Amino acid sequence: MRTDARHAVVATRTRVPEQAEQPHDAPRDARAGGRQGRVRRPGETTIPDSVHRATEDLLGEATPEKLTVSRILERAGVSRTSFYYYFPSKDAVLASLLERIADELGAPPAHCEPSGSDARETVIRTRLEAAFLLWEQHAAVLRAAQDAPHGDVRLGVLWRELVEQRWVRPLGRLLAREQDAGRLPAAIDPLALARALTWMSERALFQHLASGGPAASVGEARRAAIDALTLVWLRTLAV
Repeated sequence: MRTDARHAVVATRTRVPEQAEQPHDAPRDARAGGRQGRVRRPGETTIPDSVHRATEDLLGEATPEKLTVSRILERAGVSRTSFYYYFPSKDAVLASLLERIADELGAPPAHCEPSGSDARETVIRTRLEAAFLLWEQHAAVLRAAQDAPHGDVRLGVLWRELVEQRWVRPLGRLLAREQDAGRLPAAIDPLALARALTWMSERALFQHLASGGPAASVGEARRAAIDALTLVWLRTLAV
């Protein structure tokens, strides 16, 4: 049986919710997280979309521990049966939110093969800017996944594994190729360097969220952080 952290969180998708919140009329396949596929129309708002938005709104008002399925249903305007058709539990909603954010993050900043330093700087800066804007957009759920007070430990474990899979390992493979080409010292462990760069950037993103302030100061803080991170990435990956 798998015992890794990601399985421990995502397993909530196949766990029957507590009896107090289990709908008696929910379809059997819905309780297992099943879903019949259909073509989604452009611009259509689906039930999962509504549930995700409601959950993020509520996370801005309360910690994950105080979040309930009933409150999500009220805010999303969906029925209990519809909710359990897509999500077996509140934890499954939070896990799927983090996975969606990880998908939106895309490739790590240096995941490219530019022909010169100017091209590489452009790619790194563009990717970092996208990451900062995405974190600002999803601040509530990302804060819940961090080690801040009242943070959900399970969400933190899942988030760390998502970052490891989506950013750290792809970046480690890129750095290994850079090393093979003689552009990184042979003594450096590419995966260790990838982790250092990635988690340094992740903490900078988290601190940016924690700083708050008016929109103008947030924009200035974002630019300053991106400038600093871009410099670090470029100096590390300098040819």
